[in-house]
Amino acid sequence: MPELRNLPTLVHGYDYPFPYPAWPSYPRNPFYADNNEWLGEPFDQRGFGKETEAQFLQKRQILKVMINRLYDMLGEVASAAGNGPVHLIDCRNTLDRLTDWNDEIHGTDAGFGKIAALFRRKLEEVVPPHGS
Repeated sequence: MPELRNLPTLVHGYDYPFPYPAWPSYPRNPFYADNNEWLGEPFDQRGFGKETEAQFLQKRQILKVMINRLYDMLGEVASAAGNGPVHLIDCRNTLDRLTDWNDEIHGTDAGFGKIAALFRRKLEEVVPPHGS
């Protein structure tokens, strides 16, 4: 049996979300949350507009900067000596369509299927087949 410190550890971050609202005829309406519960409300509280495409794109760009900084940090953790075999799964640009998202931060079943495929590929890469 391998030592636990030699087992691969997988870490990941978010994809780039679509903040509420993306446009006037915004189609998402999750039954379990307000449309702007996760990201829209904090932007509203800080006075960001939500009437134009340019305002939406500005908020999305801010979120991209934050997500990229998260991945920079996770990359440092994954590459740090002494952390054992840590592998970073980069989920950015995987849920690239609004229809991949159920709300502002949660994917649809199909969206999470895309993320699961990333995990599967990484696991097949770093875990030896059973019996090896």
